[in-house]
Amino acid sequence: MDEERRYGDREVESLIARAVELSREAEAVPRRRGGLSLEEVERIAVEAGLSAQSIRRAAQELEAGSRAPAGRLRRFLGAEKLVSDLVLPGQPGEEAIQSTLAVLPDLCDASGSGTALAGGFVWRADGGYETRAGGKLRIGLSLEGSRSRLRIERSFDGAAGGIYGGLVGGLGLGVGLGVGFGVGLGALNSPLFALGFPLASLGLSWLAARGLVGLYAKDARRRTQSLLESLGRRLGPGEEGL
Repeated sequence: MDEERRYGDREVESLIARAVELSREAEAVPRRRGGLSLEEVERIAVEAGLSAQSIRRAAQELEAGSRAPAGRLRRFLGAEKLVSDLVLPGQPGEEAIQSTLAVLPDLCDASGSGTALAGGFVWRADGGYETRAGGKLRIGLSLEGSRSRLRIERSFDGAAGGIYGGLVGGLGLGVGLGVGFGVGLGALNSPLFALGFPLASLGLSWLAARGLVGLYAKDARRRTQSLLESLGRRLGPGEEGL
């Protein structure tokens, strides 16, 4: 009798990859031009026997890798994305999850849409204060073993861009160049003033913008913390930052 065929690591990888392709072809999963949301990917993964937690972790790693340059720019501008976690013992009941989804628009002062998942939910703001200020707000509850993790993600790229654009672009460059060149090369006939005034104006306007963004970020952290505590009381006691 012939010895049973053994497959090497590369062959195993090729077999699994090809099996996935054949499975997709057989199931004729429709491709969507706009892609799939994280919730849709999680549902597909759960049906395939994978955990929603592993999909979320993979999505976070993918996002971290693809947005590394953007993250460095946010840190430079003082507009880093805010992420706050609260770990809850056990799993909140279905009634608590549904009631929380119902009151989130009032708690966040923003309209939004939510989806209940297995043992949790995902909610995103699509109107109200957050979107008017050019920000994004996402709230999620996920089951992690015997515990649940409540996470709030808030970004304010739009607000930061408006502040920097108005002060640095309008005041720093516009006024700086106008006064520097107009007065420096005209009335004063001083190339040094023509160059130095715009640079000084640009630097001061950048510092002012950085300060305003810092105040905005401080208020965003305060609102995030308050929201996290409020949701924690509704869903159960927890341990912050785990």
